[in-house]
Amino acid sequence: MNESLIKESTTGYSRSFDLVSTSDVNQIAIEITRLYPDLFIGCYVFENTLRIMTKEELSEIQISKIQSLISNSNVDSSIEKAKIKEAVKKAIEFGESLIIDFSADSISLGILQLGITDQVIEKTSKVINALKTGSLYLAINEIKNIPLSNLDDIILTPLRLKDFRNRIESYLGFNQLSSEYNQ
Repeated sequence: MNESLIKESTTGYSRSFDLVSTSDVNQIAIEITRLYPDLFIGCYVFENTLRIMTKEELSEIQISKIQSLISNSNVDSSIEKAKIKEAVKKAIEFGESLIIDFSADSISLGILQLGITDQVIEKTSKVINALKTGSLYLAINEIKNIPLSNLDDIILTPLRLKDFRNRIESYLGFNQLSSEYNQ
């Protein structure tokens, strides 16, 4: 990809990038603004070149990220976004089904009679939040981070947490499931 750097004395720096014919310039500008809010001044397109204005010179890593954005950005991004939204929706639905199963099983195991519902919710809140947002990899990490001292012999057992984690791993297509909840 061809690029050039021009030092502009009053407004900062300007770097030009060649665009792929299907590049979605609006999406590129939004992403650059998100990545470098304190650095980015603006951008414009002339012919098949994207000119990016910044407050200071871009590092090689920043240039590489912008080149990657340009290479991966295309007009069909709405199709890609629809696929991502569908995957997130399915992950949220899966996470909610896990929460329902865990809650129903906990009731069957006597959580209400034991009077520990609030304690279990507190100890698993990060896992629950991750599942509610479809962040299944984060949910796995949060399960692993539940300390042994937070476990009991009835509701929050290593076996139940391992099963919970294995169900997420299966959904994500892991080839080998974890043998322990916290490893």
